[in-house]
Amino acid sequence: MSLPAIFDHELEFNLRDDFFKNDTTQWTSVDDGATGTNAISNTAGGWLNVVTAGANNDYHMNVSAAKSFAFSGTKNLFFQSRIALTEAATNVASWICGLTDTTTTGGLQTGTSGPLASFQGAIFYKISGTQLIKFMLSTGSTQSVNSTTWTFTSGTTYNLRFEVSKGDGTTGRIIPYVNDSAGAVMTFPIASYSGLMYAIYGVKAGSSSAETFSIDLIDIRGQR
Repeated sequence: MSLPAIFDHELEFNLRDDFFKNDTTQWTSVDDGATGTNAISNTAGGWLNVVTAGANNDYHMNVSAAKSFAFSGTKNLFFQSRIALTEAATNVASWICGLTDTTTTGGLQTGTSGPLASFQGAIFYKISGTQLIKFMLSTGSTQSVNSTTWTFTSGTTYNLRFEVSKGDGTTGRIIPYVNDSAGAVMTFPIASYSGLMYAIYGVKAGSSSAETFSIDLIDIRGQR
C-alpha cells in the first residue's frame, strides 16, 4: 500500500516541521513539571532535542497545539518522522512518536508498562528494558500491537512512518514502516475512531540519568 500519490495538493493539509527552531506555539510541552529544557541542536538539517530530568519516570513530550488529525471512512492519512535517541543508561529509556487523543503522563505508563492502557491513536514506541521498536493501534482499551517489530540501536537514526487508508469506508487499513521495512497490514473499524488526535513525540527516563530524544522531521498529510 502506498498512499502519497492519491493526494490532491489543492485539497491536502500538511503539518511539517524540520526543527530549525523550537516552536513553542506549534508544540506544547507535556511533562511532570521538573524536567529538562528542550533545545535546537546545531546540526545540519535541523534537529530538536527533547530532554528529561535525571529522575526515574520523568517524562517530556511535545504535542501539537490542537487535535487536528482523524481516521476517516472517506479520507486517507500519512504520518512520517525521523528520530534518534542515544541512551544515557543502557536499555531503560522509553519513547513515543505518533498520534493520540490522550496525553496523560506523556502517553506512557511508568516503568516497563508501555503505552497508556486506553487511548485512541496509532504510535511507534520503545519501552524501558527492551531494544525493540513496536507499533500500536489503539481504540480505547482495545489495543493491537503490530506482529512485526524492529530492533532499536542507541544512537541510530530511524525513519518512522505509517499510512492510513480509508479502505472500503467501513474497515480502514494501516501499515507501519521503520526505515522502509514494512510491518504487517492492520485493519480497524473506522467507526471506532470518532474523535480527533494530537501529534506526539518524546521520551521518559528509566533511571536517574537524563534522556534526550532527538527529532529531525515530522510530516503529517491528510485530505480535507
